[in-house]
Amino acid sequence: MTSSDQDQDQDQAGPDPGDTRRLDARGVPGRPGERSLPTAAPVGGLPWRLPVVPAVILGYLAVSVWIFRVGWRHPGEIAYGGNDAYLFSWFLRWTPHAVAHGLDPFITHSINAPDGANLLWSTPVPLLGLLAAPVTLLAGPVTALLVLLTLAPVLSGLALFWAMRRWVRDAPAALAGLFYAFGPYAIGSAYGHLHLAFAPFPPLLLMLLDDLVVRGRSRVRTGILLGLAVAGQALIGEELLATSALAAAFGLGVLAVRHPTAVRGRLAAALGGLGIAALVAVVLLAWPLGAQFRGDQRVHGSIQPSGIAVSDLGTFLTPTPLQRIAPPSALRHSLGFSGNAVEVGGYLGLPLVLLAVGAAIGARRDPLVRVLVPVGLAMAVLSLGDHLHVDGRVTSIPLPWLLGEHLPVLRNALPSRFALYVMLCAAAITAVGLDRLADRRSAARRVPMPSPGSTFPDLDLPELPDLPELPDLPELPDLPDLPDLPDLTPRPAGRVAIAETAPAAGRWPARRRGDRLALVAAALLTVGAVAALVPAPMLTTPARTPAFFTGDGVRRIPAHATALVVPYPHPQRAEAMLWQAQADFRFVLPGCYCTVPGPGGHASFHGPGDALTSALIDVDNGTMSAGAAAGSPRVRAAYARLAPAAVVLGPSQRSGELRALLRALVGQSPQRVDGVDLWLPAR
Repeated sequence: MTSSDQDQDQDQAGPDPGDTRRLDARGVPGRPGERSLPTAAPVGGLPWRLPVVPAVILGYLAVSVWIFRVGWRHPGEIAYGGNDAYLFSWFLRWTPHAVAHGLDPFITHSINAPDGANLLWSTPVPLLGLLAAPVTLLAGPVTALLVLLTLAPVLSGLALFWAMRRWVRDAPAALAGLFYAFGPYAIGSAYGHLHLAFAPFPPLLLMLLDDLVVRGRSRVRTGILLGLAVAGQALIGEELLATSALAAAFGLGVLAVRHPTAVRGRLAAALGGLGIAALVAVVLLAWPLGAQFRGDQRVHGSIQPSGIAVSDLGTFLTPTPLQRIAPPSALRHSLGFSGNAVEVGGYLGLPLVLLAVGAAIGARRDPLVRVLVPVGLAMAVLSLGDHLHVDGRVTSIPLPWLLGEHLPVLRNALPSRFALYVMLCAAAITAVGLDRLADRRSAARRVPMPSPGSTFPDLDLPELPDLPELPDLPELPDLPDLPDLPDLTPRPAGRVAIAETAPAAGRWPARRRGDRLALVAAALLTVGAVAALVPAPMLTTPARTPAFFTGDGVRRIPAHATALVVPYPHPQRAEAMLWQAQADFRFVLPGCYCTVPGPGGHASFHGPGDALTSALIDVDNGTMSAGAAAGSPRVRAAYARLAPAAVVLGPSQRSGELRALLRALVGQSPQRVDGVDLWLPAR
């Protein structure tokens, strides 16, 4: 759709009284109360409406259940995301346990004994832990994790759907939510990154900032809601909060550049609302943030290495193993990109890119599109990392994220995760473009009418009396066909065109043919975009817990005593943390898969290593024999320093070798209890 066509349509059809989506006639933010933004009414439709919101919720839920269908066939027995799933299962069980027993939910000595861990450096999702506590207590943390992973895309998509209904009809808003909630970023995050998969906050932030800055609604109410949203997101995932703030700041900057006068008039009220939001958030977050940055076991410096989890220049158009439609030639390229498909979820697919570009061009005068286009492009650039990566090769071309790596808090964000905002912007722009295309189609089908309460400016006529009936006139003879005359009806800007003469059969105007072609192209691209983003079957991880930890057997371990559980917990083998959670934290666990200070206070994803830790991991991996480990004086000395009250050997890769090593260290044979080997060393 060209600009001239769009302008012509607007001139012919005049202002649509039902179109309350634009800011005002000049395309700038209007005055407070100047416009309300209800859902656009269905065009030429039925005398009744389907319950749209419940239908969208059920639709998203059906898609999500289908994606996680294997988990729902075996609830509590499998998980998604490998060792990350064990970690988040531990978090979901720890928060309600700590609250119920009056323990500190943020700093614990139940793992990484004897030093403990500051959990807030490990994305513990305490808010989700509290909300899911009933499910956790009734069905266990693995099932609770499955419930949250299933609900995460539903709530994320619903948030964007609800936000977009301010500007577009229900159908394109639902499509935007579908892209946002079930795109590659969201599916990749479902592999053990609950704090990233649960992403309703960015659309909520969009709505609240729209209320505060554009619509000028109550700064007190909006500020309080914004503060609550910020605090809630901080207790789910600080990285998403920080990156959302960056995206919002950039969007507000674009708005200020495009509409400086209007924004300047709203500046004082907006700053007041932001101040209220900051006050609410600080009050609610004082305890957790104080524990994180001032408490024990805090971490210094960057947590993640740079230049790994970044988008390649080809990421946006090259499918990964996460997509069902992924030709082998494309997979060869994407598997060579930096990072992996789980961490690099920037794939959009060619159909969605074309759809978004076409929508951006067709709706380029729309105020929302004029903000989201630069924001989406900026987020795409940030996702590329500190240097440009092309087909898996790191170039020397510096990129803006070089500056981001030196900013507090933001330096711990992974650049590839800015793909969330790229998808949000692409989905929202597409929704606006499709809605404007529907406007053109409906305008061609109906006679526009003046707005309610208005009058035709040129027709101020008195009421006419009834006319008498006229006698029937005789029929006139047929007249010869006359040639078509040009339409000379004047169409001044802003007036309402009364009628449109129907074209002769087979002779559609060029504009109407163009509209039909645009509709067909948009429909085909929409189907192609949905098909390109259909996820491949999700990979699962066994999450069965030996009966020892869920039955009476675990009570043989003294309460709150140190128990050496093997396989030793570390980032590649974290089952022991799940078993501890299933045992209701009966014992204290050496080792962990968590973020703790390593040498110099910098981040490490496991506890401090020693000869015993290394030996247990090496024997389990098959790189050291039990005899060699048992014969090491350093290994025996490390075991003596630990002095565990119990030793438990669960299912493992090399249980025979590990059993031999532990028998030599403890000095006695184990007891077989409910699927594990148990040693209770004599004291």
